[in-house]
Amino acid sequence: MEELLQTFLNWNLNGNQGTSSSHNNNNHNNHQHSEPSSHEIFSTSSHNTPLTSTNPSREFPRSNLNTQVPTFVPRSDLYSPSSPNYQSGRNSHHDNDTYILGSSGVNSVLPLRRISLAQAKGLISLLAKDWRGSQFLLEILEKNSTHENVEKIFNEIRYHVIELTMDQYGKDVIQKFLDVCNEEQRTHILAHITANLWNFVEIACSTTGSFVVKKLVQTLETRTQVSSLMVALTVNFVTLVKNERGYHVILECLNRFTVLVNKHIYFETIKYNVDLATNKYGCHVLQQCIRISDGMLKKTLIVDLLEKSLMLAQDLYGNYVIQCILEQEIPHVNSVLAAQFEGRYVHLSMQKCSSHVVEKCLEFFNYIDRSKLILELVLSCHFQQLIQHELGNYVIQVALRVSRGRIRDVLIL
Repeated sequence: MEELLQTFLNWNLNGNQGTSSSHNNNNHNNHQHSEPSSHEIFSTSSHNTPLTSTNPSREFPRSNLNTQVPTFVPRSDLYSPSSPNYQSGRNSHHDNDTYILGSSGVNSVLPLRRISLAQAKGLISLLAKDWRGSQFLLEILEKNSTHENVEKIFNEIRYHVIELTMDQYGKDVIQKFLDVCNEEQRTHILAHITANLWNFVEIACSTTGSFVVKKLVQTLETRTQVSSLMVALTVNFVTLVKNERGYHVILECLNRFTVLVNKHIYFETIKYNVDLATNKYGCHVLQQCIRISDGMLKKTLIVDLLEKSLMLAQDLYGNYVIQCILEQEIPHVNSVLAAQFEGRYVHLSMQKCSSHVVEKCLEFFNYIDRSKLILELVLSCHFQQLIQHELGNYVIQVALRVSRGRIRDVLIL
């Protein structure tokens, strides 16, 4: 590490020594110590604070040779006269593409635009956790993703996969790396993320980790890789599905893989279908399972929901599941729903959630069940109230639109 640091320092000091002194003399009087805006270097947001600083407690650990590892120094420290890192007259040397390193009280400016991946050896995992450093790595992976470059990056991030996955900038590097890496490297990353099945759920439910897990789903190719992922997904399935970020991972699997590959997801969904139907995020997964499944699997998903259909129709989220079932236009299923709702249409039509279900019933019921529904509304003593009701009037409008023949005449009269 000492040799690495000395290489960086010599490269910068030798290249800039001549110009540095002249600028110090010429610009010291011309440039007052005006601080640049914070967005030029690092965000001042607490969420975007650099992972390293001049605070001794935040410095990187020392090596066995007792040498200081380079640490990041915010550029504002170089401009503030009160800062111990302040360097008079060096303002003109910094631009938006410089990377500030500090070591043993000596500051060095590393222009990322002019360095190669080889010169960043030993610092790649640190660069990945910094905004400018991550952009440098992303550019290499996008425009120069040769086998040699990909291998160099992999060798330095392979033991920091979890750390980078949970980092706001590191996650972008991991995602891009998954696009260009080979199967062996992708398997290694998957193994690290799924090594602890309980931690996997935490990763998949986190703001940053969910993006990496979704990218894994999009890039996995081999049966072994997919099987490992499925095992991890079903360990704590309900927690994952009920999470605002975790359920996106499940949806990605449903959209990417076949029904056979997703069989464990379907089994878990059937097991907890009523619980998921009444959850803000779980109802999305349940609806997608119903839409893309077929045959006996679809019927199995629906059968338990039919018994609770009246309750679900009035639920804030369950009503969407009932609407989804109606849209499948399965004759015997819609007939069961008609029997469940019969005698309650007026009441359901005047509730916020269930009024949408009644509208779907009018659209997807067969002619007989639709006619019974309309007659129940028309013959009710609350029909006039229903017409003037803020929700019920929409049900009547749909009834007018879908009715035909004599039943429409009855509705108009």
